[in-house]
Amino acid sequence: MRSQPMMKNDICIPDMVKILSRMEPMPPVTKALDKWGTVARDQKEHIIGWLCDQHTSGSGAYTRQMGNGSTRTAYNRFLNPGGLLWLAEVLGEKEGRLREAVARAIEAEKVNYRSRCAAFRQIIPFDRIMELLNRPEEWRVEKSVTTILPQFRFLSIFRNLQKWLG
Repeated sequence: MRSQPMMKNDICIPDMVKILSRMEPMPPVTKALDKWGTVARDQKEHIIGWLCDQHTSGSGAYTRQMGNGSTRTAYNRFLNPGGLLWLAEVLGEKEGRLREAVARAIEAEKVNYRSRCAAFRQIIPFDRIMELLNRPEEWRVEKSVTTILPQFRFLSIFRNLQKWLG
């Protein structure tokens, strides 16, 4: 499957999945402020699942012409502010900025649910995610990747993770 080329100041999806797979599934600010929820077990599983399916052409309502290998593009297409909140928090964003982004998303949601992530991204754009990734800080390590993989409920996600991390 052909994928879109990566942009400047980006990280390929398999590398991002490797990083995120080590992160805490329910950090404190996300636990307190995530009012959106997810069909996945938690926002960690939601984001990793979203990223793992980006290389495909999708299916149903999520069909796209070509796969995506860019975390920047995936971040900018994601439509659940709780997932963006989780991502920014586990990468070390300051609590005040997280709260500001959530407040902005809640306010935008009153107008149009699709606007809520755009509002969140005005406070924490992908360039900020890259800054957080590039900071020399300790990661919050949850568990080893091998103990995380069998927990995924979505088989296609599990296969993609095995292929990328195996």
